[in-house]
Amino acid sequence: MKIALLTVNAGAGGVVNVVWQLARGLASRGHSMTVVSDGGGEIPRLREWGVDHVLIPFNRGWRDLLPARRALKRFLRESAPDIVHSHSRWPSMVSSAGGRRPDVSTLHLDRLTSHGSMFDRGLLRRLLSVWGHWVTTLDEATRVKLIRDFGLAPVRVRVVPNGVNSAEYAVPSEEERAQARRALGVEKPGAVAAYVGSMVDWKGPDRAVRALAQARRDGAVDATLLLCGDGPYFQNVKSLAAELNVEADCRFLGWRNPKQVYHAADFLVLPSRSEGFGLVCVEAMLSGLPVLRTRAGGCDLQIIEGRTGWAVDVDDDAELARKFLAAARDREGTRSCGARAREHALGNFTEERFLDAMATLYTEAAASRS
Repeated sequence: MKIALLTVNAGAGGVVNVVWQLARGLASRGHSMTVVSDGGGEIPRLREWGVDHVLIPFNRGWRDLLPARRALKRFLRESAPDIVHSHSRWPSMVSSAGGRRPDVSTLHLDRLTSHGSMFDRGLLRRLLSVWGHWVTTLDEATRVKLIRDFGLAPVRVRVVPNGVNSAEYAVPSEEERAQARRALGVEKPGAVAAYVGSMVDWKGPDRAVRALAQARRDGAVDATLLLCGDGPYFQNVKSLAAELNVEADCRFLGWRNPKQVYHAADFLVLPSRSEGFGLVCVEAMLSGLPVLRTRAGGCDLQIIEGRTGWAVDVDDDAELARKFLAAARDREGTRSCGARAREHALGNFTEERFLDAMATLYTEAAASRS
């Protein structure tokens, strides 16, 4: 099957990771894959896997709508893919303007990002939202939102959670855990929490620091927080840690491969105000960690309360701090919860399950076009 994947950029990030996973995984199964996107630092990875790339400037918006439409129309005419799968609203609009409505489109967040500045609202937002013949979301709440807000037929919208290559993540031995903690400068014997993600406001790294500070005031005197990530909010979070007098208990690691961080930690904390699916949660679960997170995108599928982790309402900082403290104090219970989290992830969120689900949907979509 010839499959074209449309995405806004080719830079490092969550959506691109999923698109690249699809491209690599389905190419290895014998499908002909092409990624259509703007430029970016991740394009060389496609070449390694023998996946074609077509450069079209989606990210320039309205000013380049006509050139992007012409370029995509030419690609679609010459390549004639069996499936066009769009991973953002803007490529969906460009593709539709070129005469090919996407066969599949995916909403990767629990909300819509703006594609029309201040005008992207109300009726215009609905008009700017071109959905494929089939639509996938990452959780049931987002599926219901699309059906309610955009009038999509329920049969068209499916929940297909993202997956992670489970072979890349394992539960560390006690010695591996001790080595990871030494390497990251963790000297205290208390619980270790980890935040992994971009340092942006809506991901809530500041809320993880506040939860640590409150937990220490309430008795978790040896707790440590590892913060793995970088971004525009980095210095703000570091200043907050100093203001709350917990800078010595935080390790600001910048961006790095998080595997060592998972090995050093007892649990992951992800206090996002909005989320897509939270692949870092799945990575942590596969590494034997339970997850403390907000009830944003993906939460309902990942968290079985008290068994695979703990959930709190978005912006409920008091409950976040309370559950942070409980996880830090009950080390044995937290470890048991982590073992169940790994089993849950292996049964539901592996890369193979994700690829199987998408391949099945592509087959159905192609059959419906013939």
